[in-house]
Amino acid sequence: MLHTLQSPFGDCYPGVIVCGNLALMNHNKTLYQDMGLRTKTVLSAPLIAMILSLLVGFKAQPQSGSSPAIFKLGYVKDDSLLDNCGCSLYKNIKDEKKRRHIFLSDMSQKAAINIDGKDLTLRLIDDGDGKNGELKVGDRSWEIYNAGNTKVRVDYTVSKLCDPNDEACEVIYYKATITVIRNGIKETLKSIGYCGC
Repeated sequence: MLHTLQSPFGDCYPGVIVCGNLALMNHNKTLYQDMGLRTKTVLSAPLIAMILSLLVGFKAQPQSGSSPAIFKLGYVKDDSLLDNCGCSLYKNIKDEKKRRHIFLSDMSQKAAINIDGKDLTLRLIDDGDGKNGELKVGDRSWEIYNAGNTKVRVDYTVSKLCDPNDEACEVIYYKATITVIRNGIKETLKSIGYCGC
């Protein structure tokens, strides 16, 4: 049962809990909580449960437009960047065998990734390795690329070098972490691959 509530300012609001003294009725038990206002409100337990669930629901729901859409990293469809020399990264060995690239670069200024099913061409804006001299296993380097609202950082760690006696081998194998930031959302992906000709 619900009685009319009266605010401290003299206005009545039917069914609004905070405008009057609160009474919870559960079977024959009644609990009164004095809120220092003018009138008493008697609410049935099911009605109170419904009102509380609505209040909790309103607080839990995000405001529209408050959380940006999440994106999905996919396989690069156009591998023409690997015409001669370049870097190619894969999610795992299985993808490497099937040549399903998640990142390609031409070892110059351009790179490509796939976001939400569309290839995106990137431009190199910064890089570094902090090393001089010959590479060895464990050496690290990084590159940062940009395209519009998308920024990509690739952190490389040398995992394998060519056998010095193999003159035909011209690649360096890497473990790499690809970090993509798009519209404020960050996605990180571990990968393997190689750079060379």
